[in-house]
Amino acid sequence: MTYRIHTALGNTQLNLLFRSYRGIEKKGECGGDEAKKSLIDAINHYSNAIMSAPTKKETDKYTLDTKDKGGIVHTNISDIYLWRENAYQLSNSSSDENKACEDWKKSKKLGNKKSN
Repeated sequence: MTYRIHTALGNTQLNLLFRSYRGIEKKGECGGDEAKKSLIDAINHYSNAIMSAPTKKETDKYTLDTKDKGGIVHTNISDIYLWRENAYQLSNSSSDENKACEDWKKSKKLGNKKSN
């Protein structure tokens, strides 16, 4: 499932962003280029995950089928929209701010309780 790989890579890029920022902050250096690259990479991976993700109905079914059997809990597309929304907010760009709002609305419409 390609969407799970892209979701994991997006999460990894955001983690790298925060780790590099903390390290740069301690050293008193400016790491804007590295941070921006991690942020762009995270947004791109989340976008790829959204394009290849199954519908919410399908992931809900997979989760119900495997949860009681100790299987994998599948990432829901509404979560990916929410994570990409968070990445867009971090960019501090007015065009990304609009994209963040759109992703938040999509996540909420898909029933994500964290979007309320």
